[in-house]
Amino acid sequence: MALTKLNSLAIPADTVVASDIADDTIDEARLQISNAGSNGQFLSKQSGNTGGLTWASITPSAGEIIETLTGICDGRQVTVQSGTYTLPNVTSQQELTTSHATIDGSSISYTPPSTAKWVKYRFEFHWENSAGSGISHFKINLDGTDITDSKFSFVSEYETTYHTGELWVPAEWIINCNAGSTSLADGNLSSWTSAKVIKVMGREYGGSHAAIVNSNHYWDGGTSSGSTLVVQPRLTIQAIA
Repeated sequence: MALTKLNSLAIPADTVVASDIADDTIDEARLQISNAGSNGQFLSKQSGNTGGLTWASITPSAGEIIETLTGICDGRQVTVQSGTYTLPNVTSQQELTTSHATIDGSSISYTPPSTAKWVKYRFEFHWENSAGSGISHFKINLDGTDITDSKFSFVSEYETTYHTGELWVPAEWIINCNAGSTSLADGNLSSWTSAKVIKVMGREYGGSHAAIVNSNHYWDGGTSSGSTLVVQPRLTIQAIA
């Protein structure tokens, strides 16, 4: 029978056993905890604190991956610790021009968890040259500013015929989101508490050295249905403590 009434304020040790306590009756208010907790915390043993129990937050170790947001750019939704994100949906090839433009599938508005010190951005896309060697130039843009050292060029073996190179190209940068000061051109942020857009920009060298992304021309001993096979890119973001 469960214990329902006490006639004394003092209960001798070992008088009440587990079977005397009704199920689901001991709540947080009846435990001696040294602090007031908040959602998401856990109860930890702290011998120096009142009651020996303390609500505490999980703190990741330095260098630990806090979350990984990754997927094919087909419009899917991905839920991670920092929220739910909808990846871009790439449904067609993209011909580069002589002006820098956002590479389809690369743009995402992201806010890392508050414990993140670094954010690793990686975008992989399929590339092919459509004229000459397809000389192409790419760079990563953070919150409207190009990251200077992220700039790179890509080129296949020099040929005069079309479609001599069809390759996967990675664009990657590691952003310091706990820097002493903010310098977007260096990929440094003093803090990152609101959404910022990260994307890859690209252009071709010129009309005689042209390129196409998110496509594949040759396939299975011929061409892709006589034209082009769309190859959806891959996007991965990792938040690191």
